[in-house]
Amino acid sequence: MCGINGIIRFDSALPSQAEEWVSVMNKRIAHRGPDDEGVWLSAGRHACLGHRRLSILDLSTAGHQPMTDEVGNAITYNGEIYDYKQIRKSLQNKHTFRSNTDTEVLLELIRKEGHASLNQLSGMFAFAYWNEKEQSAWLVRDRAGKKPLYYAEQNGFLVFSSEIKSLLTLPWIKAEPDEEALYHFLTFNQVPGSRTLFKGIHKLEPGHTLHANQKQLTVKQWWDVEPIDPKDLQEQEVIENIQRTLQDAVQSRMVSDVPVGAFLSGGVDSSAIVALMHKLGTKKPRTSSIGFEGQSSYDELKEAETIADRFGTQHRIRQVCPDDMLSCLPQIIENFDEPLADPTSIPIHFLAEMARKDGVPVILTG
Repeated sequence: MCGINGIIRFDSALPSQAEEWVSVMNKRIAHRGPDDEGVWLSAGRHACLGHRRLSILDLSTAGHQPMTDEVGNAITYNGEIYDYKQIRKSLQNKHTFRSNTDTEVLLELIRKEGHASLNQLSGMFAFAYWNEKEQSAWLVRDRAGKKPLYYAEQNGFLVFSSEIKSLLTLPWIKAEPDEEALYHFLTFNQVPGSRTLFKGIHKLEPGHTLHANQKQLTVKQWWDVEPIDPKDLQEQEVIENIQRTLQDAVQSRMVSDVPVGAFLSGGVDSSAIVALMHKLGTKKPRTSSIGFEGQSSYDELKEAETIADRFGTQHRIRQVCPDDMLSCLPQIIENFDEPLADPTSIPIHFLAEMARKDGVPVILTG
């Protein structure tokens, strides 16, 4: 994952501290992107964008963000566009690419096709695009909301970030609780819609865009689930569709310039993904599993080891004890910003930690 930040002001130029503010925002979410960071200020000083990079595609400095084009448009982007190579081919006749990144492909596609570009994207993403000619900002979140994006409109500024904690570094953003959002959380174990537990801070909902200029700020839905009547499908057709779709999904997510591994619980989802990685040619994929010391009934280590042996993975196991669970809670709370009613976040924390130490920054999981 990467981290994106930004401060935008339309009615006047940003103050002289803008770049310093964005730099501090970057530092607050440095864990999202340990490989590089950048701050960019528009020519008219109306937009200042920040980025923390986790290098996955084109590890060279050509992938530095925020990234600009020759007419002054800029993007700060978090995610992966799985079909970027196909899109790149369609753009090569009219653009000479400087890098092998999906970031540059996305930047050029938006310049060419504007809002219509979203329909071509297969992937997970959150990005902010500054249109220099229109002096406008465009914030976008992917269809399912896999990548986070928060924003606030206060004191004449539009600010955004991958994490709330970054917004709270700004002197005019206060950490005030939203009591209605808290009520929803205690009732439903989540905060619905665009609310967060912080008053005045919103999340851009999955499949939504935010467009802002000097006249107005507009949030729109750009994608929704298309229902299918199961009566129109035969059982064998459903089976074939699932197999084909899952294989395509695994194959597209294995495009990387760094090692790719998998979290392996031994359940149906993760076992199917590891099997497909093997089928698609990954030799000895790296897999990781978590067990619970003295609580074997709660883990699936035996099942995971069976799958690891079957497909010849480089398998690692970590046994977690009660002291481990207690010691990690402050870090987990720090990472989340808001309460999360999902106890699996604790073992996932240890799995991610183990994968990172093993030098596997990209993970597939069910």
